[in-house]
Formats: sequence, C-alpha cells, structure tokens
Amino acid sequence: MDVERAIERALMLYAWGYDSNDMSMVEQAFTPDAELIFAPDEMIEDVEALGGERRTVGRDAILEQFRASRAGFAERGEQPWHLISNMLIESQSATQAHVRCCYVFATQTVDGLTVHGLSRYFDHFTGSADGWHIRTRRNVVAHLGSRRSAEQR
Repeated sequence: MDVERAIERALMLYAWGYDSNDMSMVEQAFTPDAELIFAPDEMIEDVEALGGERRTVGRDAILEQFRASRAGFAERGEQPWHLISNMLIESQSATQAHVRCCYVFATQTVDGLTVHGLSRYFDHFTGSADGWHIRTRRNVVAHLGSRRSAEQR
C-alpha cells in the first residue's frame, strides 16, 4: 500500500472507529505514545476565554477520553459522524509525514441530523513496517454547536 493510501486508512480507522464506538479501530490509528491536542479555532472563538488548548498524552489516555466522550453522546441519544476530506500531505519522508485535512462533524438523533461545523486536523504521522499511525493530532475545533447545550441550539 502506498503512503497516501496508508495515511488515508489511518484517518478512516479513526473516524469509523469513533463513530461506531469501536475503540479497537481507533487504537490502530494512533501510536502508543500519541498526543492529542484540542484547540479552539481562533478565527471564531476567544481561545484564552475557553482555557486554551487541551492535551492528552498516550494512546491509552486518548482512548479513555474517547470512551467518555462517546458515553456522553449515547446518554443524549446522539450518533456522532465525522466526514473527513481535503487530505493534504504537506511533507513526507520514509518514516514521517505532516498531513492536514478538514472534517465536518455532525450528530444524528431520531429528530434528524445536526451539523456542528467544519474543523481541521493537523496530524504528524510516523511510518514503520507495521504501517502509518498518528503520532500527534492537533484538532482545531470549529464546531460550536457541540459546545452548546440543547437549549442554546
């Protein structure tokens, strides 16, 4: 499998794994020492007022965070959906790649689909004999709706 295809596969393992609540798929997308950075989008939000960036270090800690997040969606009767597009490999060597892409985040309930916004991933991938995996993900979050209560929407 070529590098671009392998990176795309890791992105899809994350999206399908998270959305279907299959953390074994998500696990395959990240390195054991992965770092996840959530950053509010400074173009539309006051980053400092929101407390700045949040970092989670280590795949196990990331998976635990995702399990808790998925439990919240389940409690609200929401099915999350990530639609990833516009993947661009900005730089690449035999073992490293810097990739950015966009994603639309939506949730579905019995009442319909709510699109929360368009956000961006800035990923650092590492490649080895066992494939390509996300080492660092900076998630620039622009889906304001997911931070609002149901009454505010």
